[in-house]
Amino acid sequence: MNQQQSMTNGDHQQREGWTGLMSSMIGFTNAATMFSIQQMQNALGLFTDSRRVINRFKHAVDSVSDAMNSEIDSSKRSTVGQMNRAANDAVNATADTFGANGDDQTSTHSQAQEESLAGRKR
Repeated sequence: MNQQQSMTNGDHQQREGWTGLMSSMIGFTNAATMFSIQQMQNALGLFTDSRRVINRFKHAVDSVSDAMNSEIDSSKRSTVGQMNRAANDAVNATADTFGANGDDQTSTHSQAQEESLAGRKR
């Protein structure tokens, strides 16, 4: 396909080559900007419903990570998986050391830690 030819992407036409790359970069920048604005707005919710806001942000980060991972060469995906497992092991070991529980927390001490981390208690 020639660089001057167009491809259909969703509801609009997008060129290939340098022009298409520039359009894609602008689209990525716009999406990143709106994502950042949304996350700042969500941060205000930490004061009223921290668990919901944290879970919503976690879902957003996981979605972005999944999208990026889907574009990684298959030969490198196992490396990403190993890095993720090592990071998860470190996070879980730290949480276990400090007695935190990532699921529904019932202990008063764990709830106090979460509130402190969320900035609601000092």
